[in-house]
Amino acid sequence: MKAMDPFNEVVEPGGVLVCRRLSRGCLDLTLDLPELRQWRRDSLHVEVRMVRPGKSMDLHAWPRRLEVCVNGTLAFGIAPPEEGHKRRDVPEDVSVALRPGENRVSVQAEDDAVEDYVLAVLLTAPRADADLARRVGEVPLDAARDRAVALLGGPTPGEEVECMTSATLKLTCPITMGRVVGPVRGKACRHVQCFGLDAYLAINRQMQAFNSRWCCPVCARVLRPVDLCGDPYVASIAAKAPRDVTDVEVGRDGGWSLPVAAPARGHRHRLFRMATEAKRDAEGSVLGPARDLTPEKGGDVLDLTPETGDVMELDDKPPEGGSPGARAARAAPLGNSLVSPRSAGAPRAVAGSPGEDPLEESSQELLVPAAPSACALLQEACADSAAALGEESSQEVITAAAPTAAAQQRHGPLD
Repeated sequence: MKAMDPFNEVVEPGGVLVCRRLSRGCLDLTLDLPELRQWRRDSLHVEVRMVRPGKSMDLHAWPRRLEVCVNGTLAFGIAPPEEGHKRRDVPEDVSVALRPGENRVSVQAEDDAVEDYVLAVLLTAPRADADLARRVGEVPLDAARDRAVALLGGPTPGEEVECMTSATLKLTCPITMGRVVGPVRGKACRHVQCFGLDAYLAINRQMQAFNSRWCCPVCARVLRPVDLCGDPYVASIAAKAPRDVTDVEVGRDGGWSLPVAAPARGHRHRLFRMATEAKRDAEGSVLGPARDLTPEKGGDVLDLTPETGDVMELDDKPPEGGSPGARAARAAPLGNSLVSPRSAGAPRAVAGSPGEDPLEESSQELLVPAAPSACALLQEACADSAAALGEESSQEVITAAAPTAAAQQRHGPLD
C-alpha cells in the first residue's frame, strides 16, 4: 500500500497513521494530529487508501458504497458504479477536513465482501518527476550489451520468454513514437526495446485511471520508478544512428549496423511504370499497337443492314428450290457482312508506308472481298425473286435495292 502511488510517497518513518480491517462494515477511529499545522507548511497530505489483500496490494479499491465522516462532517463518499460502467477508484485527500489535535473518524461501508477490505490513513509527500528519475537504477555498458545479444540471439534453455524479439533493435519510443530519449526498461523485462523516462513519467502523471498506471508500454509489466533501469547500450546506439533511422540490426558480437534501405515510394512507382512500358513495347513489336476500331462521333459509316420490309420481309416466300444465290441470301444475314468497322475520317495506311499495320492490312483483305460478294448475292437474290414473283414484285425489289447501289457508287468500294 505504501508503494501504490509514487507521485505521493508515504513519509518515513511514521507515515502510516491508521491501518484497520473493516470487520462489520463500520469503523470508528480517533486521530491525534498535534503536528498538522507543520505538515501543511511542509506540503504534506493525509490520504485514505483501501485495498483488498485477496486481490492485490498494489491496486486501490473502494467497497461498493462508502462514507467517511470526520468530526461529524462528511469528508467524502463513494457511490455504487452505474450499471454497465466501471468506476475509477482513487485515494482521497482528507487534509482539509482535519484539525490540529484530536479528530473523530467514522467509516460506513457496504459490499458483498466488506470484511475483505483494509483501510489506511497515511501521511504522504508529493514527489516531482526529477525526484522519481533519481531512483532509476543504472547498469554497466558491457552488461547491457551482453543482455541485448542474449535476448536477440534466442531464449536460454529452460527460460520462459515473455516477449518475442528478433535481431532488430527499435530506436523508437512506444510512447512518443519518436527517437527514444533517456532509454529505460524494467529490470525484470525480457525485451530489448526501451522507452523514454521523461515520457513514461509524464504519461503516468496525466493518466486518470489510477490502477492503470505504471505499466510497461512494451510488455505491460508493472513498473514503478524503482523497478526501472537505464540502458546505456541502447542510449549509445540512439546517439550515433542517423535521425531518420528507426531501427538497427544487432549482431551476435554486440555490433550494430543500419538496415538495408528499401526503395523509396516514388522510386518504386517509377520502376513499375518503366517495367509496364517495357512490357507494352515488347507486346507491340509482335502484335502491333492496340487500335480502337470504334467509329468516331459523326463519322460516315455505311450501314447496309436491311430494314424491315426492304428485302427479306416479302409477303410471299420464294420457292424452296430456286437458284443458289437465292438460297445463300436466305441463309446468310446481310447486316454483319456489310458494316465497315473503320471510321470514315480515319487515314488509311498505304502498303510500305511508315504507318502500315500488318493486322490492319490482313483485316482489309478479309473485309474488302466481302463487300462485292454480298452485293452480288443481293443482286442475284433480287433477280431470282423477280422471276418468282412476277414483274410487279420485281419492280418493288429493284426499287428497294436501288439505294444500295447508289450508296456504293457514292462511297466507293466498301472497306
